[in-house]
Amino acid sequence: MYSSKKANDFINYLEQTDLSSAFQIQEDGDAVLFIREEIHDSARISFMIAISDSIKTEILFFIVDETDPSKRDVLLSVMNQLNKEYILKVYMRESGDIVGGISYFSTEEDFNSDTLLALVSNCIGIVARNVYPRLMQAIWSES
Repeated sequence: MYSSKKANDFINYLEQTDLSSAFQIQEDGDAVLFIREEIHDSARISFMIAISDSIKTEILFFIVDETDPSKRDVLLSVMNQLNKEYILKVYMRESGDIVGGISYFSTEEDFNSDTLLALVSNCIGIVARNVYPRLMQAIWSES
């Protein structure tokens, strides 16, 4: 058992729905990390759910590894447009990796695993069908 009630509730939910083997689970300070990689529409999507006692549960999607620095401006332009269109926020780390993030807010009493997984599932669809292809198009463009 972990110190976070929400993390323990999520683990119980995963066990009850036969999804517990779908995630690698590890503790990182006050948070419990639920890590998974999936392939959707030719996009390899890795994501992590960080659950703690905080009111905020962080969901991070690892979309593109180490982009070419010469593509930075065009990628930033694409990411700015994506951020206008979707609640999932896409940004570039200093390393050139492109990630997306969204937060799920709840108290311990209001935490709902179904809602959390629905949010993750919706974001996976957005990343696979919209974000990833547009970023790849920018990366492969000749500009």
